[in-house]
Amino acid sequence: MAGEGTVGPERRPLREGQMAVLGKGEVVTVEANAVQASKTPDLEVLVLGGTPLREPVVFHGPFVMNTRDEIYDAIRDYHAGRMGTIPAVWLGTPDDKAPNDN
Repeated sequence: MAGEGTVGPERRPLREGQMAVLGKGEVVTVEANAVQASKTPDLEVLVLGGTPLREPVVFHGPFVMNTRDEIYDAIRDYHAGRMGTIPAVWLGTPDDKAPNDN
């Protein structure tokens, strides 16, 4: 997600915007480079794992489905506003501070 480092037992280089696909194993090894760029002073990674789907996967932009028709349905749902919304206002309790309050 951000920063630079290495991944896997072979210590393959990994930098912002890249993805590493690892095979079966018991350990995931990720190491940050000793020196990072000032804009991203830390190595940030997202580790995902799971059982293989073993079914067709079709994607278009942010939409991932099993068929092209399901992709078209999802796009129509998105444009029709049926995918929900993210509120633009702070919904915390009165005692909480909004994320940008100091």
